[in-house]
Amino acid sequence: MSRFNAKSPLILLSLSLLAFFSLDNFIFRSGFYDTYLADSYTGTVRLKIKYALKHVSSQKQNIFIPSASLMKAGLRLQDLETNNPNAPFQVIPLLLSGTKAYTQYHLLKEIDPYRNKFQFIIIPLESYKTLASFDPRDDTEYEEGLEIASFLRIKEWFSFLKEHPNRQVQYKLTQACLFSARPYINDLERFIPSQRLRNNLRTDEEKYQYFYKGSAVSKSISGLQIGSQNEILSCPFGKSFCHQVLKYDVPPLSIEKKQEESEKVLAYEKTWLGKTISLYKNTPTKLIFLQMPHAFYETDRLPLPNAADIREQLPQQDNVQFIDENYFESLNHFEYMQDSQHLNEAGSKIFTEKLTELFYQLTQNNK
Repeated sequence: MSRFNAKSPLILLSLSLLAFFSLDNFIFRSGFYDTYLADSYTGTVRLKIKYALKHVSSQKQNIFIPSASLMKAGLRLQDLETNNPNAPFQVIPLLLSGTKAYTQYHLLKEIDPYRNKFQFIIIPLESYKTLASFDPRDDTEYEEGLEIASFLRIKEWFSFLKEHPNRQVQYKLTQACLFSARPYINDLERFIPSQRLRNNLRTDEEKYQYFYKGSAVSKSISGLQIGSQNEILSCPFGKSFCHQVLKYDVPPLSIEKKQEESEKVLAYEKTWLGKTISLYKNTPTKLIFLQMPHAFYETDRLPLPNAADIREQLPQQDNVQFIDENYFESLNHFEYMQDSQHLNEAGSKIFTEKLTELFYQLTQNNK
């Protein structure tokens, strides 16, 4: 009998396949993927998927938005639904913060296994090009914090923090509190998009809404109060805790490092966007890639002059449409921006109107 040869190509192939299926089983079938998907500290992804699928309509065309980005930017889904009760479409948001192309790909494989649930999938993109000073950590702390906090009741704060003592988690939670206490965000419709979704969650006695108790007048939310100079007046877990945690920060990246990181991220996004496009090849579902208004980019965040356009590098399919920032031409002025990445109230209303027009155009052309 010949001796076992571990270097045999057949043996190596077998070991590789075994490792692949083991990892696949661990990551995507064991429940680990549920927590990794977006909210790794609360495990609420299944809950959100449940309510997203519950509102798939059999009478209307379904427009699926697998990201919180549009709500964060300023889409007022509550207004859209109230003002268009007889719309021929049903908007189905899945509020996952920081959802990127990798997550979207695996999410769509799971939530739409037969590629037939949605007539349209709206995928917002910040930019199709490498940004001059992109920072991959921009604008994420409060988003991820809100994802965690939105499913916690006040009485659960301390036990949660005790269970998850990680300093970065505490930092994100505190940032979420401070962000949510800003007057312009306190309508909360961009985070809690509609009474329909909100009522369903509360009826089920889930914890979605309990965190939010603020008002634009008091600048308070669940016990956190901010003074006129943005000083912390009170904090759910104590003023000293908030002050201590907010001192924690990550040193900013150099311009060179930001450019390097931007190129890596864009290459990564291209790979997984391409996979998503291929996933829906030869299906009736239309993929709508939507670029945010270019006013979202401050001067030092504009695309690099010679940056390749990712749209030219992705697979070409009849069911794929790119909508660039020119669609939001009326919003491409800083007078509509509250800060570098959020529209003010006037901008939010225009943004919602333009998206409503887009949804009507898509559904009318799809008859």
